[in-house]
Amino acid sequence: MSIIAARYVDALDREGTPTSDTYVAVYTDIGEIRTFHKDSPDTEWQRYLALGGIIATAGGSFGPRLDSIDPTSAEMGSPALTLRLLGDGFTEASQIVWNGSVETTVFVSPNELNTGVQPETASGPWTIPVWVVDRTMETQHLYFSFTEPVVEEE
Repeated sequence: MSIIAARYVDALDREGTPTSDTYVAVYTDIGEIRTFHKDSPDTEWQRYLALGGIIATAGGSFGPRLDSIDPTSAEMGSPALTLRLLGDGFTEASQIVWNGSVETTVFVSPNELNTGVQPETASGPWTIPVWVVDRTMETQHLYFSFTEPVVEEE
């Protein structure tokens, strides 16, 4: 058995609402999925990942972690902007994924990645998932929204 991916996932309550708990999901080549609470005692999940060939770092963190994006929205038709992804564990190999497609990614630091967003090409108001992948690991998804332009009354 070998590890093919590991990522942080948010827990959901029975209604599907995210809770404050975060888990580490580990996917293997034989279809097994193991989940561990990120704060589980004895760093059980770190040992599991290390045995599978992914080296976990001290302090309960491995791979990239996405905490926020800035900005979180833009009006359709507005000028191009730089989307900042903030978190931890980013490397030169980290890539930003926008609505399922890898984007041109600028590595700024282990805590920041950037990419360009073109609101003038948005065809309607919608919300887009954004996340980071680094080799076989991926972060939780955050969301960027295109909104209708504000019409000023005369």
